[in-house]
This record gives sequence, C-alpha cells and structure tokens, in this order.
Amino acid sequence: YGFEYLQQSIFFHFIRADHRHNFSIHFYWIYLTKIIQFASPSHGWNHILISGCIKVGVFIPQLVLYGLIIVTFAEESLEVCLLLQTMIFVTYNKVITAQYFSWIFTLLFPVLADYHTTTTTSLSTTSLNGITYNTPMIWWIIFSALAWVIALTVWLSQAYLLEFCGVNNFYLLWQSSVAFHLVSVVCIGVVAYGMASH
Repeated sequence: YGFEYLQQSIFFHFIRADHRHNFSIHFYWIYLTKIIQFASPSHGWNHILISGCIKVGVFIPQLVLYGLIIVTFAEESLEVCLLLQTMIFVTYNKVITAQYFSWIFTLLFPVLADYHTTTTTSLSTTSLNGITYNTPMIWWIIFSALAWVIALTVWLSQAYLLEFCGVNNFYLLWQSSVAFHLVSVVCIGVVAYGMASH
C-alpha cells in the first residue's frame, strides 16, 4: 500500500491534534491553541510553528521510554515488553480514547496470569495453587488498578458534566486528565518494577 499506508497508520499520529476532550493531558493545550488560532488569525503562523514543535516534542518521552523498555525487557520477556510499550503509547499519546484501553487489557491479562516469583527468604510471599507470589507486589498491583479505576471514574464524571450538562469545566476536566495520567504512569512503574524483580 506504500506511502498511503505509512501516512494513515504512522505519520498521522505525529500531526494529529484532537481539540475535543479526551483522556490525554495534551487535549487542553490543543483546545486552547485552536481557540487562539481562530480568535486571532494574524498570529496563525506563530501558533502553527509552536504547535508543530510541541506536537513533535510530546513524542520524545515516548521514544526514550521505548528504548529503556526494549533494553530492559525485550530479551527476557517479549510479552512484558509489548505490554509496557503499549501502556507507554497510550499514556503518553496526544489523543487517548477508550478503545485504546482494550489494547492494554489484551496484553495485561496474559502477562499477569504468568506473573509469579520463586520463593525467596527475603520477600514476603503467598502461595496459591502451588504458585508463589510476591505479596507486596500483588498489593501494589491491586492498589494501582483501583487507583486507575478511580481516576478514570473522576475523569468520566467531569466529561459527563461537560457533555451532557453543559457545564464549562474544561479546566477541571484537564486536572482530571493530569491525575489520570499520573496514575497511569504509576501503573506502568508497578508493572515494570514487578516484572523486573520477577
């Protein structure tokens, strides 16, 4: 399919800017940039240049984290490497919609099903059906999953107020996006730490 395939599957993500609210922490500056661009077209080129630099710049953390994940996990566990790369892509993307979470869950459950540790005297462990688990890590996984659900619920409540009740709460929605992003980063850390200590 040539260049058309590359444009629609890869390059599009570098220039995509969705000014409608979404789970990403970047939606608010994109929204504000659109308002400024429409309000004062004479400053359009400055905003286009700045916005273009920011659009490309937001991929730098993703690329750095991809490299770290590949170096750390690719040889040990391809599944964990793919899960962490997917979590990073979704968490740090400029546009995050609900269907992106299905990508994570598709990889998360098989990785968690294989998660277990060997019995060591230095770690607190729990045995279930003959498999020994690192007890503190299990609690971190449960805590981060609950925190993720709570952050998602808070975000959805703010989005509901905006979309269905007409409340102008873009700033509160953005704060919910920041909280959701931070919780997602903690989830990435928990998975990475848990698998690295595996």
